[in-house]
Amino acid sequence: MKNKRTTQSFLLLLLLSLLHILLCVSLQVGVTAEARFRHPGVATLKRGPVGPSQSCGASSGRSGKPCRQVRPRPPRLP
Repeated sequence: MKNKRTTQSFLLLLLLSLLHILLCVSLQVGVTAEARFRHPGVATLKRGPVGPSQSCGASSGRSGKPCRQVRPRPPRLP
């Protein structure tokens, strides 16, 4: 009798675990789909192969523009 009870509790625990996993996966898929819906240009952006980075003084070949220097942001005031 005890063995049957243990098996039933194990199966119930397994079923609840699978249900929890499916719920989490479905919520994650919903969040991802919502993000793609809200930002369609970002999600469909195709990226080419990444080559070695060039230093700021080197020209990129396609355009002779020098690279832009990025300044650090000022600290936020509370």
